[in-house]
Amino acid sequence: MKRSAVAALAAAGLVAWGLLDRRDRRAIAADPAWDELRATMPHEEQEVRSTDGTRIHVEIYGPKDAPVIVLLHGWTQAIRFWNYQIRDLTDRFRVVAYDQRGHGRSGVPGELGQHAEALGDDLEAVLRAFVPEPQRAVIAGHSMGGISIAAWAARYPESVARRAAAVAMVNTGVREVEEHVAMLGRRAGGKVNTRLLRPLLIAPLPLRRRIDPLAFRVARYIALGRGASPGLVAFVHENVVATTPRARAGVIRAFRGLDLSQALANLTVPVAVISGGDDRLFPAWHARFMASQLPNIVDYVEIRGSGHVSPLEMPAEVNRRLRRLATVYLASYAGSGPNEGGSGDASSGTEYTEAADSVEDSIEDSVDEAVADDGRASTAADPIVTVPLTVPPSSTRRRDARMSPTSVPEPPTVNRA
Repeated sequence: MKRSAVAALAAAGLVAWGLLDRRDRRAIAADPAWDELRATMPHEEQEVRSTDGTRIHVEIYGPKDAPVIVLLHGWTQAIRFWNYQIRDLTDRFRVVAYDQRGHGRSGVPGELGQHAEALGDDLEAVLRAFVPEPQRAVIAGHSMGGISIAAWAARYPESVARRAAAVAMVNTGVREVEEHVAMLGRRAGGKVNTRLLRPLLIAPLPLRRRIDPLAFRVARYIALGRGASPGLVAFVHENVVATTPRARAGVIRAFRGLDLSQALANLTVPVAVISGGDDRLFPAWHARFMASQLPNIVDYVEIRGSGHVSPLEMPAEVNRRLRRLATVYLASYAGSGPNEGGSGDASSGTEYTEAADSVEDSIEDSVDEAVADDGRASTAADPIVTVPLTVPPSSTRRRDARMSPTSVPEPPTVNRA
């Protein structure tokens, strides 16, 4: 009797699993995002070698004579993570995107090549190859891409002002990467959350490529907000399982104990910080900490309803902010090619100066722009909440290097006085 009951229960479970699997697959196939994100766009393919010889795969989109935006994807993703941004920005900008080491079509380094400094070396190699001086670029990094930017600023501080016109840090942080994930929600202690997540992240085990009901729900819970469409979930999962187990685990081991807080002072160019209000991997306190430390922050937003992959979940909001950052701070490069000297020098371009002078008004209007786009008033129930930033003078800004999730400042607010 007991055996028959167990057998019946198991059979019912298998039937339910199969039904759930078919339902998920139908939902994924019906979601336009699934095909949109996997579609290829016209581009050039190049390779560069990093300092340690690791091969870095680079793809270039958009007009050859346009100002340049460089995109760095995050952990277990690839160039195509930025497809929404590439499609939107290449009408006016040239987009240079590359697969991080161990990801996509780039080479997989040995264990000694898995460290944050190497990520900074990779970015420097790409900039030297595709953004020759005096040209500068807007550099945007998501998750591990933001860590790469910080590592670059720490390792090549003299390159920041020479090669970057502005920077965007998206769903990222520079310290306590492992310690304060929110897998069990914000009320669970950091140690409990980390103890749950670490074994899943550092084990160099192969993952099943076929998405099943469990993998689908785990991916959505960890990486995306509740409103993420099935196609987005499946796309993120597909990128994760395509990353080699050695690279996937090696990056997390390399980030254990990482602290690049001091590197923020080297990011002297204008910086925009974008975070997801429901990001479990990099909760918003990371963004607030960076905002309190950056010497030249010009834009800040926490997007309510967005998980860890805001460029996929809220592409219109992310695109608008990247476009505005590039329009303002790459103004002097409009119509000039990478080999035309002088025009790329922001210090000598009156057009750049005039554009930069207008950024404060542009940023202060961002909330109104977001509301106008949706045709509704800004309320606590809005799925997108933008917070434009006016920071206090650097002499009064908080710079406590010991800042923790319990002591970070409140989100910055507008000062229209």
